[in-house]
Amino acid sequence: MSRTEPVNLALDGLDPRVLLVYGAVDASVARLVARDAAGGAQEIGLVHGPRNTRFFAYAVRPHAAEDLVAFDASKDRLYSAGGKIHEFTSGLTSSS
Repeated sequence: MSRTEPVNLALDGLDPRVLLVYGAVDASVARLVARDAAGGAQEIGLVHGPRNTRFFAYAVRPHAAEDLVAFDASKDRLYSAGGKIHEFTSGLTSSS
């Protein structure tokens, strides 16, 4: 885990039809929400790991992904991956 960010995130676009988003969150993250380009939001489940680390993974159509937002127990926003997702997906080619 990064000592400066509560979310350690990786993006995988090897298959141009699917964007895999996965990583780990530290103990400060109470809720993780994925947002799509259509304005929808989906809470992402967290799997417990060692030393207060929890893991997550989900798949989405590459250009539908908009943001991944982490919140603490007080519902304060801790982290947003929107910039990283946009930068990554802008380098992917669309498939039919």
